[in-house]
Amino acid sequence: KKEKLASPNFVISTTRLSVRNLPPHVDEKILSSLAVSAAAGAAAGKAGGQARHAAKRNGDRLVRQVKIVRDEQRRDARGQPRSKGFGFIQFGTHEAALAALEALADNPAALEKHGGKGRRLLVEFAVDSVQKLKLHEQRRKLGAERRAAEAAAAA
Repeated sequence: KKEKLASPNFVISTTRLSVRNLPPHVDEKILSSLAVSAAAGAAAGKAGGQARHAAKRNGDRLVRQVKIVRDEQRRDARGQPRSKGFGFIQFGTHEAALAALEALADNPAALEKHGGKGRRLLVEFAVDSVQKLKLHEQRRKLGAERRAAEAAAAA
């Protein structure tokens, strides 16, 4: 990791968290609800109870993407690919990511409602490849241009 950070080809993301030590039964929906609760809870602590309710209501704006890395070779009882025990959460803002990091990292109570009693999540800001970020941005722009062209042709 230190070698990666010394390279100019890698940067620490300000809005994407890496989450490790996930129980096998935790899926994207559970991880997303944990992230929204953590970010909304921190917002409520700063601004009051109405802010928490509004943040949970607008949770889709707080959390942009949740991805759990899975092993395609190993299947669980439902026939789904098994979790490798880590994943990523992409937030809309740095403040939301920081609030979730503070609430979830090394907190044994974070997974209690979801059957992970005593398990502590290892949460940190993710290390991203600059080349992959550029490629992702190019694809996003190309998709936006195509949607705009389709909308103009339909009108």
